[in-house]
Amino acid sequence: MKGNSVQSSESLGARLLDRYVSFSVNKPWILLLFTLLTTAFFGFKLSELKVDSTPYFMDGDHPERREEAVVRSLFTSTKEQAFVLVVAQGQDIYNLNTLTTIDKLSHAFENLSLLQDDDAAHLESVATTEAQQKQVARILENGIQVSDLVSLQQLLDSGLSEKSHKLVEDLIIRVKPVHKVRSLTQIENLQGDAGSLDVGPLVDDIANNAEFFQGLKRKVAENTLYHHILVSDDHRAANIQIEFNVPDYDSPNLVKAHQAVLDIIDAQDTRDAIHFGGTPVVNAEIVHVLERDNGIFFPLVILIIAFILYISFRRFQGIWIPLLIAILSVVWAMGFMSMLGIKQNVVTTALPVFLISIAVCDSIHYLSMYYQKLKQHDKQSAIQESLKKLFSALFLTSLTTMIGFYSLTITELVLVKEFGIVMIAGVFFAFVLTIVLLPALLQLTEKSQQGNNHNTAKSSLIADAITALIQRINHFSQQKHSLLLVCVLVFSALVGYLSSQIRFDQHNTSSFDKDTRLRIDDAVLNQHLGGTSPLNISFHASTQGAFTQVDVIRALDKIEQHLLEQYPTLGYASSPVDYLKRIHQVLTEAPEYALPRNLSSDQIAQYYLLYETSNGQEIRNVLDDTYSHARIALLGHTDQASEWKKIIRESDAYIKSVLPAGISYHFSGVGNIQKANLDEVISSQMNSLVVGVIFIFAAMVLATRSLLLGFIGVIPLALTLVSLFAFMAVMDIHLDIGTGLIAALVFGIGVDYSIHFFTQFKNHYHTQGKDLETAISDALTDMGAPVVINSLSLAAGFLVLSLSSYSPLAYLGMFVAGAMVLCAVWVLFLVPMLLRTFWTSKLEIPSAQAAVADVKD
Repeated sequence: MKGNSVQSSESLGARLLDRYVSFSVNKPWILLLFTLLTTAFFGFKLSELKVDSTPYFMDGDHPERREEAVVRSLFTSTKEQAFVLVVAQGQDIYNLNTLTTIDKLSHAFENLSLLQDDDAAHLESVATTEAQQKQVARILENGIQVSDLVSLQQLLDSGLSEKSHKLVEDLIIRVKPVHKVRSLTQIENLQGDAGSLDVGPLVDDIANNAEFFQGLKRKVAENTLYHHILVSDDHRAANIQIEFNVPDYDSPNLVKAHQAVLDIIDAQDTRDAIHFGGTPVVNAEIVHVLERDNGIFFPLVILIIAFILYISFRRFQGIWIPLLIAILSVVWAMGFMSMLGIKQNVVTTALPVFLISIAVCDSIHYLSMYYQKLKQHDKQSAIQESLKKLFSALFLTSLTTMIGFYSLTITELVLVKEFGIVMIAGVFFAFVLTIVLLPALLQLTEKSQQGNNHNTAKSSLIADAITALIQRINHFSQQKHSLLLVCVLVFSALVGYLSSQIRFDQHNTSSFDKDTRLRIDDAVLNQHLGGTSPLNISFHASTQGAFTQVDVIRALDKIEQHLLEQYPTLGYASSPVDYLKRIHQVLTEAPEYALPRNLSSDQIAQYYLLYETSNGQEIRNVLDDTYSHARIALLGHTDQASEWKKIIRESDAYIKSVLPAGISYHFSGVGNIQKANLDEVISSQMNSLVVGVIFIFAAMVLATRSLLLGFIGVIPLALTLVSLFAFMAVMDIHLDIGTGLIAALVFGIGVDYSIHFFTQFKNHYHTQGKDLETAISDALTDMGAPVVINSLSLAAGFLVLSLSSYSPLAYLGMFVAGAMVLCAVWVLFLVPMLLRTFWTSKLEIPSAQAAVADVKD
């Protein structure tokens, strides 16, 4: 009864497939119309795609991101900050030229505007009510200015449509993209005056005389609050801190602000060197790389794959049809991505290259089969027979590829998750286009002919040569079976050990070429300052005034000193303790920079009060106005995730040992985000491996109806992955956010080769009743050449990414390209060896006769 049910189900599937195959050759224009309408829809959505350069691979609900928001709500000077370093060519910075340059730059950055000529017209378009129109008229009366920010905010809250709301919100950012500028000419100075505290500007006006320069140098040297953040130890370099209003996710304005700052810097007429760096600069450079790479790589990969297709098929039809299907798959997937609200980022920028490479695979297999069938059948029969014979294999290979990408969605790294989601959609679209558009195009374009015509003969030359080589290798493998099997076992043990030595890490700045302006400027900044990568340790108490308590302040002092002494990576620290030390120093004229020995809570509260009544503002960077929240703001010389992970892990234990009860603490900032990203990369990689192995094995078992074939099919994938990891370990290349995608890609794409082999093998072995060796040989003849062509196309496409100046993309392209070729080699070489070693009918589960490739010639 059960067998009849299975047969009935299979019979129904076969009938439905027959009907569709007949429909595809008899009604091709309907399929073509469906494709055009769907492409128009997704093409429109694609036009709305946005770019996101955020360094945060996790979404806003992640605990690390939430803590970041808390810190920004409590303290000032916590937004995205860039650094502009002026390095004097003379003895020091205390000369008219250098100080004037610093002052001019500071004012230029403070008054920076990103307004455009058409902003007024756009602003007028958002006003739909009389009140809004009056508000807009008042704003535009004297042109859009910083003084209009309040009016713009009122307009924003007046019930605008979603589109208008985004437009005004964007305008507010561009009116004043810079929140605050800190430099020697725009910073407060703490001084004592007859036992009282005086907080005023460090520089009122720049005087061109030696007395002024010497006095300014003395003031800067005495004030430790400036050291390693605004001025270098040798006083040859001065820093300008730019705090942006532009959010990290606002790529268009981030790039504009970055370019505007560069334009201001490059316009300076000075002998001094000026360098620009910091997290926003890295983010803007990532956006620049994404845009440039997209403009170059997409057409380049098309040209390369077109060349491979020409060499393989030697006919124009074998080039433009696969490429058209691949390009449409990209359009559909990217349009779907935009429809979901997913932005293009450092991970998804590789999508076009990935999809264009993957999407041609099904077409290659179909056309290879079609051209073979065309030797004995007419055009219509060849189209139908090819689709019938390959439909199950194409469906299963697409399914397993989607499973591989599904493993990427099981992660907290939202950018990786989005990549997995869109790739799943892209692979599905490629399958749909292959079975819908390809038969229709063959029916409409291929001339009706039969037999060994000139084009068919030419297209088979390469395939025949590849097949002949594969058969020679197979024959050699058969003759030297035992020796080769031992060699494989030894090799597996070696790469298995080496792969265990691989490191996980993430390093944004060093991901760019050494000779880029970004790397050069970053090196100079870190040479003269305490660092460019921020880390915050925020402390929270449930009661007000907690940070006037002596034990709490002394604990902060110990923590700060411990961090600076134990970790050379950290070059700067600031906390409420530093302000207390400076206030005590200027009030008592003490020579040392330290807390009072007999410090009391009343004295701490008094120092805070004196500072605040003197109009001091900078302490709000590290202490809130209720004295219940404080932070230690740190700068480090690297954004290397493993280094930050070490610092956070070790300092966490020390903080717990010295912090009084009732005070909680959290880490935030770029250093902590890098550490969290690294943790998620490790977790994501483990998920990809576990989910990939389990699901791909299950899919292989279902596809082949054999536990043994399912096990054998996974071995080439595992060996490919382990070989790559071993090479990476030997070359000291770490797994990061880019190379961490390799496991999912190997399992998702590489398994296709095993499925195609087993489909043909079981057809010859079970359906046609051939012996083992004949079945293996004939299976290699049927699928060997398409797999080789397929792997070379994939490798060529992915290899284009290796040209990127951003190393995560470059390494990803390089290793995935190698993986595709290596996996094809292992399938064609190792799988026949394993079949000879383990294949017996007893190891198959009962339904082996009903193989997924149960098709007949």
